[in-house]
Amino acid sequence: MDKLGMDKLGMDVKREVPQSGELYLVADAQFGRIEEALKAGVRWVQLRDKTSSTRTIIGYARRLKLLCDKYDAHLIVNDRVDVAFAVDSYGVHLGQEDMSPVVARRILGNYHCIGLTIQPRDLPGCPLSFRKIQDDSIDKENTRQDKDPGVEHDPGVEHDPGVEHDPGVEHDPGVEHDPGVEHDPGVEHDPGVEHDPGVEHDPGAKHDQWARPYEESLQTEAINEREALEREEFKKNLAVADYVGLGAVYSTATKQTDVIGIEGVIWTMRRLREEFGYRGSFVLIGGLSLENVEGVLRAVSKAVGEVPGVAVVSAIMSAPNALQAATDLQALLNKVTTSPLPDSPLFWKQNVRRVLAAVQIHRPVVHHVTNHVVAHLSANACIALGGSPWMTYNLLDLPGVNAVADATVFNIGTIDFDVDALCEHFQNHNTRNIVFDPVGCHCSEYRLALASRIIQDLDIAVIKGNAAEIGALATGKCLIGCAGLDATAGSATGLDSSALSLTTDLDKTNIGDKCTVLDDGTTARGGGTGADGATVEGEPADVDVALRNIIDTAQALSSKTGSVVCVTGARDVVTYQGQTAVLENGHAFMANITGTGCITGTAIATMLGVERDPFLATVAGVAAVTLAGEVATEEYVSAGRPVGMTVGPGLFSLRLHDGLFLMRSSFPEDKFRIRII
Repeated sequence: MDKLGMDKLGMDVKREVPQSGELYLVADAQFGRIEEALKAGVRWVQLRDKTSSTRTIIGYARRLKLLCDKYDAHLIVNDRVDVAFAVDSYGVHLGQEDMSPVVARRILGNYHCIGLTIQPRDLPGCPLSFRKIQDDSIDKENTRQDKDPGVEHDPGVEHDPGVEHDPGVEHDPGVEHDPGVEHDPGVEHDPGVEHDPGVEHDPGAKHDQWARPYEESLQTEAINEREALEREEFKKNLAVADYVGLGAVYSTATKQTDVIGIEGVIWTMRRLREEFGYRGSFVLIGGLSLENVEGVLRAVSKAVGEVPGVAVVSAIMSAPNALQAATDLQALLNKVTTSPLPDSPLFWKQNVRRVLAAVQIHRPVVHHVTNHVVAHLSANACIALGGSPWMTYNLLDLPGVNAVADATVFNIGTIDFDVDALCEHFQNHNTRNIVFDPVGCHCSEYRLALASRIIQDLDIAVIKGNAAEIGALATGKCLIGCAGLDATAGSATGLDSSALSLTTDLDKTNIGDKCTVLDDGTTARGGGTGADGATVEGEPADVDVALRNIIDTAQALSSKTGSVVCVTGARDVVTYQGQTAVLENGHAFMANITGTGCITGTAIATMLGVERDPFLATVAGVAAVTLAGEVATEEYVSAGRPVGMTVGPGLFSLRLHDGLFLMRSSFPEDKFRIRII
């Protein structure tokens, strides 16, 4: 079916958008330089021409589209929806003064990408500092100066600096005002009425004390109503935008005004993510070059946890060698985007809280293809965190589900559906944000072969499993009856087994304790922690042999698949692109109920529905479940009562879901323990 057919049927079309750290070229019709940039790997080109005739711009756009198609790049037309429609460009980029994105979407349909420029002043509650222009020599409308430059002032007239003059009122310089006349500041005088200076006004005259407050309340109500309408309109336009352009970061020859700086970029990105639930990508523009772009991106990444794309004009179009300039810029951006996220615990605490808050705003739809044992637990966990679950693997449901799903859980705990047909659907519809749980792949050759084929054929965002499952996928060997990854831990014998955890009996562990970091740098564990409730004894906080074995295996699988790999256990391990996080929260009692590992997959997918960085989303999902496990036992631990004697598995399961619900409003940052390795 062609794209027009899909639009008419209302089918969802996955539009590609500028990715993290991707280079985006804004140019006029300098085709030679543009082709040099395309040779260097630039995949986004925006045609900006604000002076030529419509016929001329269409001619430029057609020629440029052929050039972009040759190099498998995307053409975006600046401002002109009519031109984008005429040449069938990949998309259009709109400013706040252009056609609204909502109207543009009606004209262009679902196939075309729409970008939208947003500055801090376009958002409600913008600080005054972001409205000012850095160059004080340039007169701007947003400086809110008292003096109206449109009013001609007579230099021969002496104005009293203590008197506020209305610039809209024309004063006759020939009229002499008697400074001896005392005016009551509490009385509002109509400047349009001529008053006789010989008439004495009685300051004790009684005025209507209700008229003015009533008028002010009406004005306030009208302002509030207008702001509410503007906010709603802004949200509608934002929902249509596939990516947002932010800038100017620095002043340029063409953009000396509206400079927002790095601070303005960070403030706007945070507001759009947290307050408005925006899920698209960001592209920075304005004065960015090889000399300053790395510092800008690292500052933004440290503050908000993501790296935006970068749009440039003169850095390539005015460079002596466009090919070399584009190549150098692309290499630098690749370096920045592959660099690890900050290892500061504060960074992770703040960003996990941010992701949890974003779930409440956006309410992501999470499609579950999961096992029957935990289906209701997973659905309840998704709802508790703020998501919206959809539980189906019926092939007839999938087109509709895929159109609205923000993430997908693919769990092979029970295999009573056509896996091949399901995978084919996921492939054909470019299903995104898949969290794959290879349940029991260490227990049978059939499951291992199936799981191996799935991770090879599908674009998996996150692979989540216990140590035995991840070990089997990484080595291609079934671990039934063998020692697994950790020879000292015992044999992997069942679906709930973990290479780190075989001890779950209450009489073997001091379940009443929680994991705490001691002053001597060791970690004390009351029988263990982790998303699947695995248990270990107290151990040094540094990486020990068993943990290093787990990390090495997870990193090998991540490198092989290009996916985030999450290993749940006594200490949960998340690894991606060479960066590894070890999370040390949870409670040993989590091992006494089924499905905590599957719930963790649901939590990760729920976070992935609102967070573009899969590593951060996975950390947030694991943190939510393990901290919920601690919250579920907190009442008993604080009272000094053994959990196993005051609460059983049934009540604990309910309290675990209560703990997940509490993550919405009260994420316990002080208890969150994470190490970046």
